[in-house]
Parts: sequence; C-alpha cells; structure tokens
Amino acid sequence: MSNKSVRSCVLAAAATVGMVAAVASAAPPPSGGMLPGEPQSPPATQPAAAGAAAPTSAPVAVNQDTPRGTLKVLTSAGANGDRTMFRKVIATTNPSEEKVVDAAANQAEATVKFQHALMAKFPPPGVSDPAAKAQADLRDQLASIDAFDEIITGDTAVVRPKDAPADSQGLTFKRINGKWMLPFEILSKGAPQDQLEKSVPLIDAQTQIYSSAADDVAAGKYKSIQDFQTDIHARMQKAMEEQIARQVGAGATTQPSTQPTAVGQK
Repeated sequence: MSNKSVRSCVLAAAATVGMVAAVASAAPPPSGGMLPGEPQSPPATQPAAAGAAAPTSAPVAVNQDTPRGTLKVLTSAGANGDRTMFRKVIATTNPSEEKVVDAAANQAEATVKFQHALMAKFPPPGVSDPAAKAQADLRDQLASIDAFDEIITGDTAVVRPKDAPADSQGLTFKRINGKWMLPFEILSKGAPQDQLEKSVPLIDAQTQIYSSAADDVAAGKYKSIQDFQTDIHARMQKAMEEQIARQVGAGATTQPSTQPTAVGQK
C-alpha cells in the first residue's frame, strides 16, 4: 500500500473531509480478537526501541497500545461508522477542535448508514453481499497495516509503508496518558481555528443529508444510482450555498454602522 493509501485510511475515517471508508457491519468479525472491543491477544514481540522500526512478525492488535494499532482503530471506526471509537483516537487541544471532531464523528456515523443503505439497494456489479465484501476489504486494510514501518521516538511515532519514499513524512502519532492518538492538526492540515469552527454548521448539514438519504434510499425514492447522485449533489450544493450566505450575512452585520471619513473631509 502506498503512502497516499495510508493517509487515505485516516482521511477516509475522518469525516472532517466528508468521507469514510466503505461500510459493512453485517458480516461476522474475524476470529482472534482483531476488531475493536474484542479480546486482544498478548503481543508476540517486544515494543521497538526508541527510534527503531517495530518488528512486523505478528498481527498488530486493534487498540491504542501501539501507533499501528491506533491506525487500525481509526480505520475500523471509519469503516463501521463507530463515532465513539473515532472520537477516542483523535487528540484535541481546545474546544474549537473538539466541536469539529464531534461533528466529524457524527458525520462518519451518518455516512456509513447511508452507504450501507445505498449498497444494499444498488449493489456493485458482481457483488452478491456488499456488506460481507466491505468487511473483507476492511480486514485486508487492517492486515496491510501490519507491514508498515513504525518508528517510535519517545512519545512520538511515525507510521508509513515500507515502500514509501525516503523523504515521506508518513503519519505522526502522539502518546498521551499511555495511549497512542492522532493529533487533530494532522487532519486539519493547519487550518486556522476560526475557519475550523465555522465549518461545523456545514458538517452538521451534510450529516443531516446523509441521514435522510439513508431513509430515502431504503424507502425506494430513487430508481437508479444516477437519480440518487443527482439528488444528493443538489442537496449538498444547496447546503454549501446556504452556509456561504450565512457567513456573508454574519460578516455584513459586523461592519461599522457608519462609513469612515474620507481623506480631506471633516
């Protein structure tokens, strides 16, 4: 898996960018405690020394005891729409970040719900059980993370594929109170705090669209996938335009009530 694919695991799980991994929860999880919430087997190898790549001989447990385990947790949370687990692995530092992550977690849950309904109504060609296939794809994703390099230096770690370019930054994790977490700034890409908080209403609006879309699909509102795409695109566009209008209106109300005195006038 490429470095781009690693980041896509996280960005897919992070509804901050409006996307989550493919849905599936109907198929039974694999044996051996390799999904969140199941009993975990003791690690077969010792943790890597500081600055060294961790060995990859045994499957990495899906928990926050290791950086790769945290990446697995986040990937699973995105794929299954588990807002609680998604929220636990994102490290925030202020109320604005918490609002964005909470909104993103809600959106992840709603998006998976509508994807589940959509795939059940319009299964991909040649796929008889979309939910089971999605779970199989998730297991493949989790297994691929076992082969990633995990370079730990103190309470900071970098996770990246073995085939990543030498100058690849990978994904950075932080150990906080004994648990490895993904810092919020990795997802926000350095966006200003005020812009982040302003994005929450749009995320909430999109979440509502995803939730209602799931009910519409299940009720048979759409005759084809094309009908669905057209409707959802229009609804998303409207939500974005309304959000922009609200921001413009809010900005107008903060303008001074009188015009500044022109140069040379009294």
